Amino acid sequence: ATLETALLKTPQIIVYQTNPITYHIAKFLVKLNFLGLPNLIMDREIVPELIQQNMNGFQLKENLSKILFDASKRDEIRNDYEELAQKLGNVGAAYRTANHIYTYLTL
Repeated sequence: ATLETALLKTPQIIVYQTNPITYHIAKFLVKLNFLGLPNLIMDREIVPELIQQNMNGFQLKENLSKILFDASKRDEIRNDYEELAQKLGNVGAAYRTANHIYTYLTL
């Protein structure tokens, strides 16, 4: 859903909180810098991620205020989303991927 939201150019905040034991087990097993697909694809944080203890009222208010009231932040988000769309290949990416797979399999 985070990738679809980004491709629709809608500002967002990724929030995630789970049982602390579950979180630490997952963090031990999976080594990722980010949880959200937009951030993983771009290899940098283009969508704020409020994870575990960072998911609190203060952080949520701060990030929402930036999205709602800071025009330059919204412009930055739109630019990042445009870069993400270009990285994914824009319109027709699924068709081009299927075509490459088909060509590879029929060699």
